[in-house]
Amino acid sequence: MANEIKNIRDAVGSNRLCRCRLSGLSEGGYYYILAANEYFFLAAREEDFMLNGYEIRLISDLKEAEYVDSVISDILTERGVPQSIVDPQIDLSSYSNIFGSLFFQNKMIFLESTDGERNFFDYGKILRVGRQSLILLPFDENGLWMEDVEVFYEDITGVTFGDRYNVVWQEYLERRAKRAKKDPVSFTVKLLAKWNPAGLKEDGLDPEFYRKDGETVCKLLKKSRSYPEFCLQFEKYFDGAYQSIKRECTILETLWLEVNGL
Repeated sequence: MANEIKNIRDAVGSNRLCRCRLSGLSEGGYYYILAANEYFFLAAREEDFMLNGYEIRLISDLKEAEYVDSVISDILTERGVPQSIVDPQIDLSSYSNIFGSLFFQNKMIFLESTDGERNFFDYGKILRVGRQSLILLPFDENGLWMEDVEVFYEDITGVTFGDRYNVVWQEYLERRAKRAKKDPVSFTVKLLAKWNPAGLKEDGLDPEFYRKDGETVCKLLKKSRSYPEFCLQFEKYFDGAYQSIKRECTILETLWLEVNGL
């Protein structure tokens, strides 16, 4: 363990490729180490001769850390990969400062955590940062916002940001949010039509029916003082219609957040 920690600290800023294996992960990863202290290390991840975001890992989870002096590291250097790394300016002094840095930089993150028996993986947006925990707003594979979750720092095992998956999703979600603010009725109609194409109050796919329902939903959004109140109003007004949407609560959550603003 002492040798692994020494390798990590010596690699900081050296542009030397390191192979690291961490507890809980079956395979090791390839990294350029950017910063380290007694608790955490920050690294740029290399995948298939390209950088793919940054990871923050626990020093205590480190099982192996060795330099990669091979043709692979030579190719990466020739291609200018380590030279292209940008320091993301993350304060590693504590988890609250780590997530504070990410929050103020408006970074979507991939969060790995555990309760000791199960592992949890969430992509999402940081809503609040506290002394002992953060509030994360996760999204699912369809880009629909889910119920926010509180994650305690003591349960976190890894943080990823700036990777291609997070960046592409963030670009899409930010474009969608702008469309929702600019024309909330059209945004609402699109969600209603996509997720419940045959569940209207009147049978058929006439866009005018969607439009009327979309306008109604926007009125309910404006008059509701909270998300639970909006759900009750939605249930009361539509009474039997949009059953699949009511079962898939992430759609109502997304309408609430996007139209009213995150």
